[in-house]
Formats: sequence, structure tokens, C-alpha cells
Amino acid sequence: MVQRWILAVLRNRTFFSLDELNQALAELLTRLNSKPFRKISGSRESLFAELDKPALVPQPTTHYEYAEWKPVRLGFNYHVQIDEHFYSAPYHNPHMTPMRRRYVKRYTSWNIVLRSS
Repeated sequence: MVQRWILAVLRNRTFFSLDELNQALAELLTRLNSKPFRKISGSRESLFAELDKPALVPQPTTHYEYAEWKPVRLGFNYHVQIDEHFYSAPYHNPHMTPMRRRYVKRYTSWNIVLRSS
């Protein structure tokens, strides 16, 4: 609906720069958002201010980072195998046998994190 209305309004105009087109689009969007609804009271702008704006939260400060979690076992030589590579892991409790100690790996593009479970 929005696209069709904007294209109908702009169909006979010629734009010579992207800035000019963006300015026309911004004006039309402002006009459309403040236009009252036909069947219910209010406009898009008033409904946004009433319903959506109070629920907005700030964006997270850290970027999303893809990670895989997989349980691995500490080998007899205190190494774990991750994607055909061996990484050494700390062994803090001498009373536990290394084969029973389980680790969870978190593999990202930057690092591999081993945490005891």
C-alpha cells in the first residue's frame, strides 16, 4: 500500500540526484504517517508513539557473534580435539581423572573458549 501510494504520487516527477529523491520520499513518508486512518481514530504516527515507542530498547553495545557449543572430553594428554586441531586445556583438579572431566567448547572466529561443565 505504501509503495503503491508513493509511486503514484511521484510517477510524473523527474529527479536528478539521490538527495532530491530522498528528500521527496521523506516528505511523503511524513505526510503518510500523519494521515488519519479511515476506520479507526489516530494515525500511524500516533499509534507508534502510543504503542511501539515505549517498548523500544537501546541496541546492544556488542555485535552478534556466531558461536558453536559442543561438549568435548579432555584427553589423557590434557588436549582437546576441535575440528581436527588439538588445543591444550588446563587441568586444575588432580583428583579427577582427565577422561571424566568434560569441557564445553565455544568456537568463534576469534577464539576458542573451554569451560568446565
